[in-house]
Amino acid sequence: MEQYLAKIKRRIWLTRGWILLCAAAVVVLGELSGRGILLDSRGQTPFSRSWASAILFGEMAAGLWLIHRNKKLLRDREAASDRRRRERDELRAAVHDKSGGIVADCLIFLLANAAVVLAFVSMDAFYAVFGALLAAVFLKAGTRLYFSRKYGM
Repeated sequence: MEQYLAKIKRRIWLTRGWILLCAAAVVVLGELSGRGILLDSRGQTPFSRSWASAILFGEMAAGLWLIHRNKKLLRDREAASDRRRRERDELRAAVHDKSGGIVADCLIFLLANAAVVLAFVSMDAFYAVFGALLAAVFLKAGTRLYFSRKYGM
């Protein structure tokens, strides 16, 4: 159990680092677009501006929520034990692996962050990556739903 609690602490630190990196990206992207190096708000479409902001600030909000949830697990050993048992469940792991696993999760993560950056670079590239992001999310959700129903979850 102590190993799992150490794993939760590492998750908290990694999530804090990701939130700081997102905050730095907000500052850097804003500064570069203000200086004319990247597209400013006049060169962006309202759709790309709103979705880039939603993705970036959504990642920050999700990170804060994950930190809060993991800190609650550190305080409640029984909840941490239940969470550990749930993470080690073989059926859930099989459904996750069949629906693309870590590769699909990383692809969605990379496409989301690429969409944020490309919203400040090129509208054509943003729309291409955003379409690929939507396709990856729908494929992941569809295969996850299919395999969870198939295996009786």
